[in-house]
Amino acid sequence: MLISAVNDLDLGWTADVCKYTKTHEKYGAHCDKPLTLAQVTDAEDDNTQIDEDQPTSTKKEFGVPGDKDFAASQAKAQKFMKKYTNAQDIPDAELPEAHDFRDIDGYDYTSYFRDQGHCGSCYTISFTQVMEARLKLKYAKQPPMLSPQFLMTCNYMNEGCEGGWPHFNVFLAENGHLVSEECAPYQHQTKGDHCGNYATCKPISKVANSYLVGGGWGATSERKMMKEILRNGPINGDF
Repeated sequence: MLISAVNDLDLGWTADVCKYTKTHEKYGAHCDKPLTLAQVTDAEDDNTQIDEDQPTSTKKEFGVPGDKDFAASQAKAQKFMKKYTNAQDIPDAELPEAHDFRDIDGYDYTSYFRDQGHCGSCYTISFTQVMEARLKLKYAKQPPMLSPQFLMTCNYMNEGCEGGWPHFNVFLAENGHLVSEECAPYQHQTKGDHCGNYATCKPISKVANSYLVGGGWGATSERKMMKEILRNGPINGDF
């Protein structure tokens, strides 16, 4: 209903009809076709142009050895990680008015930009981006791109492009491992894909310890989330 309401308003852009259920009369005939590389590139270019929240300052090369400016940026980005053993130990008085990991003195501590395409993979794309950003913040190095395709295809607790939950991805990453995008490239679909296709992919990362911010469902707050982000980096949220 929301997709139809948006498109009926003629706002100058249209909501993706592929988000309708497949039995809906307005479900697009193109939706089950895999995206070509050119289509993905075009989508990324379009998103780059309209992302008004993206910092406009010129990004500096990340992690260059001997770069004194980067060393100063790293110290600032990891300040709370070094100072406090636990994120919730950060006093309220030390919470800044604003904090943007995309621009710490010109250096970007966030992850690669990804386009999920015609696939309900937001729960996995967001998880891999959080993992990449946390690795980048912790080690001050550009991590390899992690594979959402591996998670969606191999995690029986979720439903591939039909949706799922980030905490089930955490379960697999904590009790198993994650592999690289290079070994298990994103296909914008899971139909016809099999976990065995990635049996030879080498583990490159895993979750050491998973937890809910606040300690349980409904126990979090804005301040608790702010402290978690300040010390450890981006977090996954769902509703």
